[in-house]
Amino acid sequence: MEHLGRQPDEDAAGLRWLFVDLNAFFASVEQQQNPDWRGRPVIVRPVESEYSGAIAASYESKAFGVRTGMQVAEARRLCPDLIVAEARPDLYVQVHKQIMHEIDQHVPVWKVGSIDECSCQLIGPERQEANAVALARRIQAGIMKNVGGCLRSSIGLAPSRFLAKTACGMKKPAGLTILRAHELPGAILHLPLSQYPGVGSRMRERLAAAGVTDTAGLWNMTAKEARAVWNSIEGERIWRGLHGLDSEPTPEKPPASISHSHVLAQAMRNPDKARAAARRLMVKCGARLRRMGLTGAGISLHLDMGPKGAKRGWDTTGLTRAVAPTQDTFAPAGRAGRAVAPGRAGVGGRTAELCRRRRPRPEGARRL
Repeated sequence: MEHLGRQPDEDAAGLRWLFVDLNAFFASVEQQQNPDWRGRPVIVRPVESEYSGAIAASYESKAFGVRTGMQVAEARRLCPDLIVAEARPDLYVQVHKQIMHEIDQHVPVWKVGSIDECSCQLIGPERQEANAVALARRIQAGIMKNVGGCLRSSIGLAPSRFLAKTACGMKKPAGLTILRAHELPGAILHLPLSQYPGVGSRMRERLAAAGVTDTAGLWNMTAKEARAVWNSIEGERIWRGLHGLDSEPTPEKPPASISHSHVLAQAMRNPDKARAAARRLMVKCGARLRRMGLTGAGISLHLDMGPKGAKRGWDTTGLTRAVAPTQDTFAPAGRAGRAVAPGRAGVGGRTAELCRRRRPRPEGARRL
């Protein structure tokens, strides 16, 4: 194991990713909706059958040995006082959307992996540990305060999305785990291979056939060897993620823009509501620029005017121009709103996006 002391590449430095996992999500939603169930063992089943498997189990039920996938009859045997709820998919989707909206108030959601998890890419000062931890705590508190007190979440912070998701599962419920680049691989050597995303039972069999049975063995593989075992590029992606690197090499040059978008609901598809959405997106862009210590060099407003499913690109309004540094976010927001002409923001206006080009703040310039 002579390679265990090597450090990840320099571009792995910093906490690039924040991963959110909603603990026992379906069961927690049921406890939130039914106050009498709070603090009591609850499972959720997909259909009314004693032979169906639990699709979610509260932590109170897990204390009795109940697990996700266990037949309801067996769960009742382990926990006679068990509460069995029928699944309510529409409710879970509704609460999921509320939670994603809450997270988006703190940091943009980069990708929704499933109904109970999402990942967020951190940029600029957000990657500093103190700022990342404070952000994670705000997200956890915001979900419980603004969506539901029973809705606990675990958050992982790490230099790669793969490690952030791994960290997320290391401390539940309501945990916050940090995997730092300079602490690898020591911080993860105790984890079984089953702890890693993308390493299922069949893949563990293939790894064992290649002589890899633990994290140390996985760490010491080369990217080429991992690709061969997986028989696809996925092995190399997992290797990069394990070593604290993004799935694909990240260019050193920062992104050229910051953008926010919003799909307008049917009731919002009129000029006044579209203008309000444009102003809100402008304010969000300005707030994020301030956190990064940057100014905006230009601003663009885009409206997708095509009907749903139409294969046409962005239809750009008449607002794409340079802007002078200012502290007044509402001034350009007003101009953006006025650009939504009555004849161009009707039912067809489905998506609006605002984008500000990023540049380092010049000396003496006021921040947006």
